[in-house]
Amino acid sequence: MPQALLPFDLLPVFNAQPGATLLLSPEWVVVAVSDDYLAAAQTQRDIIVGQFIFDAFPDNPDTPDANAVANVRASLAQVMATRQPHDMAPQHYDVPDQSRPGRFLERYWKPRHTPVFDDAGQVRFIIQSVQDITASWRAEQGLRESQAREQVAQAEAETQRQRLYNVLMQLPAQVAVYHGPDHVYQFVSPNYQRMFPHRSFLGRPFREGMPEAEGLGVVALFDQVYQTGEPYYGHEMEGWFDFAGNGRPEQLFFELSLHPLHNVRGEIDGVLDFSYDVTEQVRARQQVQQLNDELEARVQQRTAELEAVRAEVEEQRNRLLRLFGQAPAHINLFSGPNLVWTLVHPASQRVMPHRPFLGLPRRQALPELPDAQHALFERVYRTGEAAYAPEESRRLDLHGNGEMHEEFFDMTVQPTYDAAG
Repeated sequence: MPQALLPFDLLPVFNAQPGATLLLSPEWVVVAVSDDYLAAAQTQRDIIVGQFIFDAFPDNPDTPDANAVANVRASLAQVMATRQPHDMAPQHYDVPDQSRPGRFLERYWKPRHTPVFDDAGQVRFIIQSVQDITASWRAEQGLRESQAREQVAQAEAETQRQRLYNVLMQLPAQVAVYHGPDHVYQFVSPNYQRMFPHRSFLGRPFREGMPEAEGLGVVALFDQVYQTGEPYYGHEMEGWFDFAGNGRPEQLFFELSLHPLHNVRGEIDGVLDFSYDVTEQVRARQQVQQLNDELEARVQQRTAELEAVRAEVEEQRNRLLRLFGQAPAHINLFSGPNLVWTLVHPASQRVMPHRPFLGLPRRQALPELPDAQHALFERVYRTGEAAYAPEESRRLDLHGNGEMHEEFFDMTVQPTYDAAG
């Protein structure tokens, strides 16, 4: 037996030595094995002693890329040829599972092969000493996988952030983002900046960037939203602003929406300001109202002929009111040629609270709409040309009970672009 190659009185010493070691003959037959090696490989001495090493420890057929047998064979051949020890790189070398024949246990090792010479200077044995690095490898692999997932998540978050940024930059409204209790400007959309070309906003508190707002009470509204977490909606608010920077304020009517912003811990750390100019609409309505008042005063004195004039003027008033009414407040974002709903405005959801929108194509989310109303959106996506559909009639199942309700909308459909245009 190969054990006879080793003096019998040294076997117990070799077997009990600390560390996982295997003693091989020059033919790579297992001569002796330490107790620590048996424990690491989860095998028994009488099973592997006397076996050719690669019969005792064959390749795992489920991990052909590991090349375990070929790598160890090359290292042993190098030791025989150079008569020098050889330290191998970490190896994926699974070991047979003695409790489940044909199955293997995953193992990672750090092997070293050392020649032992006889009195004539010939290689008599090769000592294979190994370190079981399976636990540390798995930990490192888990760390690498966690880092990879984190990088993917960061890339996805950056993509979403950039997409939302592009949307904010293209919105036909004035948008600003503020941080902290002093409402310091963090973001200003191009439309916002164009209204005040002579002012710088970023990094300044709202009170400094927009001093006129203090007298309007808007600063107090910012504080209220920041402190309570409740949004605020202002309808046709009037203000006087120095747009040209010449000290001569001009009248402005605007729709104002203020929304709290939260950090990753759910704490309020800022405010979103979304507003748009409705000055022309308000003035048109005021003019129509003034005209209507004058007609109402004259109607008591006019003849039947003036009744027809009054009816015509009334119809004109109604047309003007419909034309210059409040601009649309429902802002929704659709993505891709299928117009998948990627941003749902709260007001849209409140109209049909039972209806899911996010992640659905527009046709699937609103199946009751006729093809022509979907085709308008698809045409804008295809051509890149914005479309405006005033007083569009839609028959919608508002309550999810199959009962259709007719709703009217002034609708602006505008293309959005990615960073490549």
